[in-house]
Amino acid sequence: MKIAIKKYDNMIQANIIACLFLLYFCAIYGHPHIEIFFAWGGSIIVSRAILLVLLAFTLVNFIVNIIKKKLFLNQYGFLLWYGLFIFYCGLSLLWTVNIQESIDLFNLLIENFAILFCIVFYVNTEERFLKVMTMHIVSICYASVRLIIFLPELRFFGRRSMILHIRDIVGDHYNILAINLAVGLMLILFFYYKTKKVRVLVPAFLVFYALLLAGSRAGVVVASLSILLFYVLLNGTKKMYKSLLILLVFITFAVLYLNSKLAGAEIIRSLIVGFLGGSSDFSFNERAFFREIAATMISQKPLIGNGLRSFTDFLADIMYRKRYTHAHNGYLDILASLGIVGFILYYSMYLRIFIAAVKNFASTHIYVVFSLVVCLAIFMYEFSESLFAIARLSSITVTFYAYYALKVYDTKKNQVGMPNGRID
Repeated sequence: MKIAIKKYDNMIQANIIACLFLLYFCAIYGHPHIEIFFAWGGSIIVSRAILLVLLAFTLVNFIVNIIKKKLFLNQYGFLLWYGLFIFYCGLSLLWTVNIQESIDLFNLLIENFAILFCIVFYVNTEERFLKVMTMHIVSICYASVRLIIFLPELRFFGRRSMILHIRDIVGDHYNILAINLAVGLMLILFFYYKTKKVRVLVPAFLVFYALLLAGSRAGVVVASLSILLFYVLLNGTKKMYKSLLILLVFITFAVLYLNSKLAGAEIIRSLIVGFLGGSSDFSFNERAFFREIAATMISQKPLIGNGLRSFTDFLADIMYRKRYTHAHNGYLDILASLGIVGFILYYSMYLRIFIAAVKNFASTHIYVVFSLVVCLAIFMYEFSESLFAIARLSSITVTFYAYYALKVYDTKKNQVGMPNGRID
């Protein structure tokens, strides 16, 4: 009887924490800047208030597990890696010129670490792993619905106006929104191939449509290629001719889409103009210039880098017309900011996950394929955006999902571990 009551209490507590995760994800993806104002003065951002509650739950349970000697450190390998990376980012503050810019990014990294700590501690079974991913998907769908409902007809607006409208609706830049949506789409595809239920694809169409509205070419291309990767990797050579046809369609779409500078309803007209007359998109020339700036920064301090968000200072020194916080290339940006040391430290986990997934790829198990798709998608995304420099939660959480998915697969393969997929 006591055991049954204890299990029931644990289940209630787990469901409460899962609901808190849902609230946090909805706040961070749909309302990242909404604040709660106190009667005595002061305020706090809603997402951070929810995070504090989650941290309180997690820390209490963490301490209890230490006292009862039920804490298994091998499940915190991912958290240890991310903590070491953030520690090195903190060290880089010592040689950063613009300390305020660096601290802003460092604070985002710390907040990511806090929620990641809560997720890592909570996810100790396959059931909880899938539950957190479900909460993540629901929140992405929530942000998609908000965008679809509140974004005006884009054919009446220029790109500048569209960007401002997106910021008003979801509180973030359209490129950051696209990263969140692309991650959400990968998670939905994972559930579809795991469950084989067609209704799971309904939110996928919703998220992809929102991604088109967001107007991020990189986001659409990465999401499209993720769809293709899931299909090809899970079907192998059985349907190779269909895979090649789909690949051709996606590549054609990607080339045309990347040569367009407008989004929404204007996309067809701009594609035709760009295809016939060549692209006049200034962003291509601008990003080529950014690569030159990043190369100069790397040559100055190749080992330790110039410090967090030092790219902004370099642009200011040459009196560039706009303020940018990163070079729009993750590989160059992290080399310029944190040097070879930071580069190796940051990408070591991605390389570890990628190698483990490749080694087990022969099984074509959904957990292995999912991990491989996540790595390849992030590797592709880094050519257009610096996921590290903008420090968005979605990219680091999906990396943890890929990491944990491989652990679950190893447990299933070796038929060891605790009940319900527990891997500690």
